[in-house]
Amino acid sequence: MAAAADAPRAATPDDAAKWHGYLLKDEGLPLPDCVTRSSLLARPKCATGVLASEFADGPAVLERKAAALLRQWRAAERPLVYAGAGISTSSGIRDYASQAAGSKVQPAQAALTMPFIRALQPTPAHRVLTAMEKRGLVWGWLQQNHDGLAQKAGFPASKVNELHGSWLDQTKNPIIKMSGSLRGDLFDWMLQMEQQCDFVFAVGTSFSGLNADRCAATCAARHRRGAGHGLAVVSVQQTPMDAVAAVRVFARIDDFMLVVARQLGVPTPLPAAIHAYAAAPLPVGPPAADAWRAERAAKREAYAVEGRAAAVRATGAGAATPAAVAATAKSAAAIANASSRSPLPPVAKRQ
Repeated sequence: MAAAADAPRAATPDDAAKWHGYLLKDEGLPLPDCVTRSSLLARPKCATGVLASEFADGPAVLERKAAALLRQWRAAERPLVYAGAGISTSSGIRDYASQAAGSKVQPAQAALTMPFIRALQPTPAHRVLTAMEKRGLVWGWLQQNHDGLAQKAGFPASKVNELHGSWLDQTKNPIIKMSGSLRGDLFDWMLQMEQQCDFVFAVGTSFSGLNADRCAATCAARHRRGAGHGLAVVSVQQTPMDAVAAVRVFARIDDFMLVVARQLGVPTPLPAAIHAYAAAPLPVGPPAADAWRAERAAKREAYAVEGRAAAVRATGAGAATPAAVAATAKSAAAIANASSRSPLPPVAKRQ
């Protein structure tokens, strides 16, 4: 997809679908602003043809998109997070795609020494996704990154497929170069994720042609055929997958995830604890279907109980309006009650 420097001001339905996702193409939403213009390719060594220009949705649009995202996410039985480098830039790690001069997301250059890597802290986005996992909303995490920040945020290591290797586990899971072969058991786990997930939240990835992109592509294709809940994409740049995304968000990832957290009723400030890194225990793979159903139901029910208790406390203390209390209870109930089923469908181990 060759990206334009600016979003067109008068959008056709096809344009609107690329900028907002096909579920929102008829909502009349304003198009994102181009906040950083660039004529450079985002990934010059990859055949995406996407420019490094950066875009941002306005606050009201982000609210609408967060609501649409959560409708899809809550309905899914096996939601998968697919995380690229963009989720970690606010921690201080540079990404590959933010080539624009004056990028709004690219941090200053820093040497990737082991002391620097060990000192990295999870971003707000990592924290919010961890909070969502505790509410039974994340089945798995397919990781492009090597930084271990999901686990350091408290996300369960058993659910994180560090497919491309880890800086913190280089003896057992060394970094795989673009031309390298993936570790066999992690590759098989990725294929299971592709076959079983019914919603993919792609965050901070440029979809540069990695083998793992198949998970997003397969889930998107299934949804277009009427199965599952599709693909949501969040980043500041356009990607080759925008035309097949059910929901497409242009924003700094932390900013958007804080909107999601508020709509979901996640308490703030977010936890600040730094957990010890751990790799996924062997043998790796997705949870057994019965075990996941039980875990998901228990976590959602616990959150529903917690939400009802919080609503009662807020009412008693006079700390919230009746509308806010009702919203808290409604959010918890929606998570507890949402349910849906989806069918399945499929290989080289190259990255």
